[in-house]
Order: sequence, then structure tokens, then C-alpha cells
Amino acid sequence: MHRNLLRPALARLRRASRAAYDNRAVGSRLVLRHSCVVCSALASIMTQNMNATFTAVVKQRGDWWIGWIEEVPGVNAQERTKTELLKSLREALLEALEFNREEARRAAEGEYVEEPVMV
Repeated sequence: MHRNLLRPALARLRRASRAAYDNRAVGSRLVLRHSCVVCSALASIMTQNMNATFTAVVKQRGDWWIGWIEEVPGVNAQERTKTELLKSLREALLEALEFNREEARRAAEGEYVEEPVMV
């Protein structure tokens, strides 16, 4: 799926979870727990059915590189080099997507069906 097709949906998700972005920490990798089932479902679909591409916002602050994933609230990191930062962001993103997937499945309770949804 072309990234431009995902932009409107991702923009809505970012607006809906803006408060989580305010919790970005300047410290080592941190994945904030959140119960956004919509984010979980979208992340699950994107990672299971296509090569998902996410946007890392990165900048240098003093001796440190800091960054976060634009589309997934709470995925952020701080490292000494840009290369290390991008590696940490990838790891944090994978952890967050897996956590969100598990949380969404637990929230479904009992029998449920997973259906792909295209945006």
C-alpha cells in the first residue's frame, strides 16, 4: 500500500492520541503503555500484511540524539549516535506493536475474528 494512502488515517490517529506525544521522555528507550485499540489494530494489519514504513522524527540535542516514531505514541529513544538511535527506535517500535497486538487480543475476550481493513 502506498504511504500516501495511509496519511489521512495516521493523521487522525496522531490527533486522537496527541496527549501521549506530550509524554516523550528524554532518557533511554521508553515504550509508554497505552490502550489504543485502534492503534493496535492498525499496527497489526500493517505489520502482518505488508512492509510497514513508519516515520522517525530525530534531532540532535547537545551530545545526544533523540527521536520518536510519529505514527505510534510513546515510542521514543535517546542515544549517543544517530545510527544507535534508529536501531533503538526500531526495537522499541517492534516491542510496542507486539504489546499493542497482545493487548488488543486480550481486550477482545472470548471468541473474535481478526479482519484486515484497508485505508
